[in-house]
Amino acid sequence: MNFIKSYYDNNSFIKKIITLMSGTVLSQIINFFAMIVIVKIYSPEEFGEYALFSSISAVLVVMLAGRYELAIILPKKSRFAINILCITVLFAFFMCCGLGIVIYFFLDNLQHILAIRISENIINYIPLFAFLSIVYQALYYWFNRYSEYRLMTNSKLIFVLANVSIAYYFGKYKVFSNGLIYSAILGQLFTVLYFIYYLIKKYRTNFLFLNFITMREMVMRYIDFPKFSLLGDFFSVFSSQLPIFLLNRFYGQDVIGYYSLGNRCITAPL
Repeated sequence: MNFIKSYYDNNSFIKKIITLMSGTVLSQIINFFAMIVIVKIYSPEEFGEYALFSSISAVLVVMLAGRYELAIILPKKSRFAINILCITVLFAFFMCCGLGIVIYFFLDNLQHILAIRISENIINYIPLFAFLSIVYQALYYWFNRYSEYRLMTNSKLIFVLANVSIAYYFGKYKVFSNGLIYSAILGQLFTVLYFIYYLIKKYRTNFLFLNFITMREMVMRYIDFPKFSLLGDFFSVFSSQLPIFLLNRFYGQDVIGYYSLGNRCITAPL
């Protein structure tokens, strides 16, 4: 035991792995036991609607920021990294605003063309959830750049705890018609606010390096991400979500709900 403890104390790489892994494991355990309760509150149709909402959002998250968030960890100097972070957030904001406008004016046409059956109240929240997800990913890469693994681990626990507790409350007391979606949005919001708090607290001096000229330079320097990574990542995520879209096209929301629950249980250990 002393040998293991000594090896752990003297090996920073092992510490980092265990720190990151502990957050994932704990979040999966909490999520698993919470599902035992939540499945009794929500119907298969509601789980199906949530699965479709998550699948559409996952595909959009890959596209809307141009994959510039992947470049945050690359520059040696922080003044370049903070500008890439700002680029990612700005791209996501304007793209999500544009998506929201398209959904507002052309919702019926989009549902007909894409053959997606989802309620209007739910699809209107997709741009917001996609934007929060992109901001979270960008900040996650930022803290990964500085080896803030404790913060990264805590963010996963915050999301899971907020998500399951809010979902339970909304479902138990019938606050909304599908509390799973609203709880996911609020859970993502809490993790983003958590990251923003520590970004301002520990790295606020980096904001002094923000300027338009540097941002334009970073856009051109890392243009290979949208040129070469965007399309491949899009098809990768789209193919993984394709069963949800096909089930939505040919079957009902209840079938998607059963599939998503089964898929979640199977893939959780991964």
